[in-house]
Amino acid sequence: MNRQELLSALSAAIADGEIDKAGEVAAQIVQAGIPVEEAIRAGASEGMKECGRRYEAKEYYIADLIVSGEAMKAALAVLGPKIERSQAKAAGKVVLGTVEGDVHDIGKNLVTTMLQVNGFEVFDLGINVTANKFADKAKEVDADIVGASAYTSTSIAYQRDVLTALRKAGIKSHVMYLVGGAPTTLEWAQTIGADGWAEDAWRAVEVAKELVERKRSAMPA
Repeated sequence: MNRQELLSALSAAIADGEIDKAGEVAAQIVQAGIPVEEAIRAGASEGMKECGRRYEAKEYYIADLIVSGEAMKAALAVLGPKIERSQAKAAGKVVLGTVEGDVHDIGKNLVTTMLQVNGFEVFDLGINVTANKFADKAKEVDADIVGASAYTSTSIAYQRDVLTALRKAGIKSHVMYLVGGAPTTLEWAQTIGADGWAEDAWRAVEVAKELVERKRSAMPA
């Protein structure tokens, strides 16, 4: 297969939940010398988007999302170690999770990987995470950023609840709040009062760096 065929095959394997095939195609991509970042962005991420489209169109159910998530993990297990890791030390601490009522973790897992390879310490709380759990963990580890992912249009309201929990815990003044996920937009993030929004894993890294820089520049010398 040529370059585009390999990328398309990876996308299809993830969208269709073909776990073994996703890992096999990822290995072929590495062997073909295709840049890993391109493989994730133009192959794996496209499969993730197609999975989301099918779910929103009611062509997929929760079980389908879980299987596609496993296919994504199989691809990342091959591609992740090949990503050039940043030499930056202690870029920041990030508490990350998928909000309450949402069991989708494909995008969140990719964000976790990209943050880690860019020097961030990530505390991944998993899926269906309550607002108070986000706040408790952020307080426990003295997080710089709390990141909340929502994948469905019915779960994004819980992103507002996370911000409320951070405020009630008395830590919002020194924790930056980042949101993302398929149904979210910059306008939504601004409406709920989030500090940042990211449309994909690459932008999440950029925004996380910006938020840490903003936080540290605001701290007393």
